[in-house]
Amino acid sequence: PYAGTYTLQVTASGCTSTVYALVVTGSSQPGVWTGASSTSWNTAGNWCNNTVPTSTVDVYIPNVANLPAINAGATSVSCKSITINSGATLTLANTYTLSVYGNFTNNGTFTANSGSKVNFTASSIAQSITGTSATTFFDLEINNTSATGVTLSQSAIVNNILTLTDGIVFTDAINILTLMDNATVSPATGGVAGSYVDGPVKKTGNDAFVFPLGDFTDSRWAPLGISAPTTATTECTGE
Repeated sequence: PYAGTYTLQVTASGCTSTVYALVVTGSSQPGVWTGASSTSWNTAGNWCNNTVPTSTVDVYIPNVANLPAINAGATSVSCKSITINSGATLTLANTYTLSVYGNFTNNGTFTANSGSKVNFTASSIAQSITGTSATTFFDLEINNTSATGVTLSQSAIVNNILTLTDGIVFTDAINILTLMDNATVSPATGGVAGSYVDGPVKKTGNDAFVFPLGDFTDSRWAPLGISAPTTATTECTGE
């Protein structure tokens, strides 16, 4: 199993044992963060099997003493799916990019500093953004060429630029994509015919804005523009 703390309770013939805490201190699973050497993502000694993850490796970040930061070494790193466990953190520094080729599950804390970027990229699989609470990105790029795109199973927030290169983002009334004050969409036309949001998008602020909307079922890109609201705390939702 992955390193971490697990709960063990045995039930047999109607009898239930005491609850025990099982602590797993080691794992040979690739992509498991240990923080054995430091907090640097790009240091091989911080990962099981002494190997920094690539686009084909699922990453699991448990709550350990040294929690990862992408802030040194190669400015562009990648993984397949990534899970930030409860109590764990991941920090993405200025000018650094994390490319995710699978799902993004945030059950802990993800800190995207100014100038950072997360890129969702895939050619044949659906991707999702999920977890126990909303995830905030600085720059977020969608580049998923599969027929099923990226689904929000938890709300997500973009503080700076949402880049719609390829693929559909699916949202709903509960799992909403929000762009904060002064955040923009690229292209400024509100996405492109092959990349938009199917579902609600919320915009906060006093900026003129083009909502990157569309309907995947009808193969329809339908951007919606608004003039600038009067206050920076105004919230407008397009769908």
